[in-house]
Amino acid sequence: MTVELRHGSERHHITLPSEVLLGREPTLIDLLELVVNSTGITRDCVKMIFKGKTLPHDHTPLKVAGVTDGSRIMLLGKKHNPDDDPVVMAIRQVEVTVDTTNQQVLSLKEEVEGVTKGFLPAHLVSSAVKSHSKQCSLLTERLTQLMEQLDGIQLSESSNVPVARERRKSCIQRIQGLLSILDSTATNLSSQLSQ
Repeated sequence: MTVELRHGSERHHITLPSEVLLGREPTLIDLLELVVNSTGITRDCVKMIFKGKTLPHDHTPLKVAGVTDGSRIMLLGKKHNPDDDPVVMAIRQVEVTVDTTNQQVLSLKEEVEGVTKGFLPAHLVSSAVKSHSKQCSLLTERLTQLMEQLDGIQLSESSNVPVARERRKSCIQRIQGLLSILDSTATNLSSQLSQ
């Protein structure tokens, strides 16, 4: 059975599994699953309208509801935008802070490389190394706090767990890369201090 779905100006043609495949008559819940998968409208937000009446989200067989091959069903509802999810928004705030910190880490790394290559007069090296060591410690602490903040975000509260999980994982990997850079920068600073 093929049904035409209309959502705004979009049209979707979906084919429902037959009785033989399901082992029972297709129901409105089966239709709802296909609607959600093919349109991107969330299950809680979708309203299916057929012949002027709202179809319930239940196990009513399609034949009983009057839905037949070639039926047109109008859909009302908002498509899910993962960036509207509060969990994804919390992760996004951490990502913005990581972006800012990334620039500071790269700037510090560049300055320390300049010191190790001897671009700074010898009498200024000691104070520069101490200042850079302190900045390195502060950036490491900030990144560690961001990692803890990400760890405290409950993904189960997200309406789109896979997107939230992927964004958190990506952010954690970026933080780990920056911590690695800071670790090697701290090693260069301690070698400069010992000279």
